[in-house]
Amino acid sequence: MTATPPQKHQNQPLSSYSNTNSHYTLLQLELEADAQNLVADSWSLTVDQNYLKNLSKEEIKRQDIIYELIKTEVHLVHTLKILLGVFMHELRQSQLIEEGRLKRLFLGIESLLVVHEYFLKCLKMCRNQSQEEGNPINYQISQITDVLISQFSGSIGDQMVDFYGMFCGHRLEADHIYKDLIQNNKRLQALDRKIRQLPLVRRLGISDCLLLVTQRITKYPVLVERLLQNIDADTDDHRSLSEALECIKNTIAQVNAQVKDYEKAARVREIGYRLEPKSVGRLNGGEVIRREDLIQGNRKLVHEGAVTWKSSGKQKDVHAVLLSDVLLLLQEKDQKFVFAAVDNKPPVISLERLIVREVAMEEKAIFLICARTVGLPEMYEIHMGSREERIMWEAILREAAFVVFCCSSVHLKERDDRIKDSLTEKQQLFAALYKHVTGQETPCDGLHLVGSANDLQQREMLLNSAIGEGEGATEMESQNQRAATFSNALYEYEKQRSLEKQREELNSLSKQQAQLREEQQHWEKEKERLRRQMEVQEAQLKQKEEECRKLEEKLSEEKAELDVLKKEYQQDLERLRETTRSLGKEKERLEHDKERLDKFKKKFMPSYDDPTQEIQSPSTLTSPLQLYTKPLDSLEIPPKVPPRRESICIHPAKPSLLSNLVSTTNQALKPAPMQQQIPTKLAKEKDKFSKKKTHKRAQSAGQEIVCISSEPPGLSAKLSPHVLCGLQLNFQYNHPGYPHHQTGHSCPPPSRMCLDKGLSHQPAPDCKSRLPTGLCAEPPPVLCLHPRLQFHLQQQPHQVC
Repeated sequence: MTATPPQKHQNQPLSSYSNTNSHYTLLQLELEADAQNLVADSWSLTVDQNYLKNLSKEEIKRQDIIYELIKTEVHLVHTLKILLGVFMHELRQSQLIEEGRLKRLFLGIESLLVVHEYFLKCLKMCRNQSQEEGNPINYQISQITDVLISQFSGSIGDQMVDFYGMFCGHRLEADHIYKDLIQNNKRLQALDRKIRQLPLVRRLGISDCLLLVTQRITKYPVLVERLLQNIDADTDDHRSLSEALECIKNTIAQVNAQVKDYEKAARVREIGYRLEPKSVGRLNGGEVIRREDLIQGNRKLVHEGAVTWKSSGKQKDVHAVLLSDVLLLLQEKDQKFVFAAVDNKPPVISLERLIVREVAMEEKAIFLICARTVGLPEMYEIHMGSREERIMWEAILREAAFVVFCCSSVHLKERDDRIKDSLTEKQQLFAALYKHVTGQETPCDGLHLVGSANDLQQREMLLNSAIGEGEGATEMESQNQRAATFSNALYEYEKQRSLEKQREELNSLSKQQAQLREEQQHWEKEKERLRRQMEVQEAQLKQKEEECRKLEEKLSEEKAELDVLKKEYQQDLERLRETTRSLGKEKERLEHDKERLDKFKKKFMPSYDDPTQEIQSPSTLTSPLQLYTKPLDSLEIPPKVPPRRESICIHPAKPSLLSNLVSTTNQALKPAPMQQQIPTKLAKEKDKFSKKKTHKRAQSAGQEIVCISSEPPGLSAKLSPHVLCGLQLNFQYNHPGYPHHQTGHSCPPPSRMCLDKGLSHQPAPDCKSRLPTGLCAEPPPVLCLHPRLQFHLQQQPHQVC
């Protein structure tokens, strides 16, 4: 099951094929060879079903998980080959992207392909070794732990960490590079669409493929944990698989750490790019940090955040950037960074011999004391947004300063060790030379050299060296004393700083008290102004309330008037409805009378237009209607019959439907009607006539006066008794012996009642005759008929009454 560990990629790059079709054909063959016998979705679908009957459910589940691990590894290898063999090949052939950017875009892909091809090869070897003899489709992988441990530990594990760390750390950068390029290049957009349409790509883009490769390393722990769930605990397989799981998790943790380091380095470069080119930061020792030092340097980002730098009562918001060896105090301006400047203090603080102290009576601030310079140290007062943020900054700064101190101590110890090794080697050389010259061993061991009494020069050199060592020890002691003095000076300085801080706080407190008094006075004035304003508003409100009350009373009165008008209107409406109903009934009665009149006409009225009929003498008429008349003179001639167009004249009747309606409006605007003055006796006889329908009504002096204005020529209806009585009265009125003929007064015709297509008791509008002033007696009613009708009545008096 041994496989050759991955070395450098020795295969010929896929992009070296000149013919595109042959290139994709070979790539397709490689992908099919990798996926051989791995087409099914699970292991239980690939083996013989009879083979599964001898296995437990846990074993089947375990083999399915191993099969899934192998199949997903094949998919990862396919994705890596597509990135190199399709995307990188097409972009390189098109020459639309520079070679440097192309390498940055596919950074680490070739190395990852080598590592995962080796891993897939080892997994397939395990599968081949587990196949049954004579039946290769049936296999059961019993041991996979060794392959996992070898892949995620040792040299291959280190390669996995390095390659994945480099790839994942630069993935976002590569994604941004490709998106920027494709956004501004239409030819590249067309090429990208062409690549996506290839069958091998499956409509995936570069960003999708890069994301799939990045997520692959996080899938291994999930699969191994599922394997552990299907293996009995307290077994060798379970323990070895748990060890493999720890190796995988350790590898992922190292990859995450590398990715964070790459991200922090990228952030430092971003800050360097945003820093103004002319902005320069100086340390308290005179060293200078420029923009290029951040872009091209090896410093790592530890922490950053917004803080407040306070000095001599002045405050300035700055952006603190803690690097691996220095602390930068930057100020943001127009999306750019510049080094902050407060009281000519250096904006760059070295972490070497940095002292971090808390500020008394201030839980959000710290003191940073830089003791590197000669003389008094430089002190910085930094304020944070909250107590938790101050605690976090304090811990991070202490840890960073300790790391720098340890690094410097280790560096000095290494230098001392190198000096010691050099001296030891030099002594051995001198000892060998002495032995070679004198043939004897050196008389002393160690670094002490003892010569003869004659060798004064050598002794002088030794003495001078001893004196030098003594002076060095004295100097060291004086340095220690100076260090103690420096510590005391720091203590005194900090104490003085605390006193100054207290004085500043007292001054600020007094200022705040004075400001508070001023604010209180201002508030009293404002309160008085508001009180006066409220009084004015209350007066205005009362006035508005009074106006509203008066308006409400006025509206109430108007409402009462409207209610009265509404009531009157409802009464008028009710009277209108009653009048309408009475008119309807009157109309029905008139229609009934009209029907009766029509029947009467059809039955009794002959055709007066027939000239063959003889005109009988009016003397033959004998009737009780001879009241108010004298015997007819034999010499009198009957009245001449007027023409038809004069006798039968149609007088248009005006509509009087609403004549009886009573309302407040029409009564006020209607002119006074000209009513006919009917005697009381006639009115009484009219009521009497309406109740009794007998022939005696013809003898009454108060009968209705009927005016037949027009009749059709074929009238043959049967007249009612009161109509016939009216006809006889008309005849007597026209007789020469009637009283108005004898008195010689010009008497107008009597009052008439219109009978137009039926009987009506309403006085006709055109019949407005008045009684003459010369008559003492009331004229009887008369019926104005067609002359031929009058003649017919004279010839047939027996039909009257």
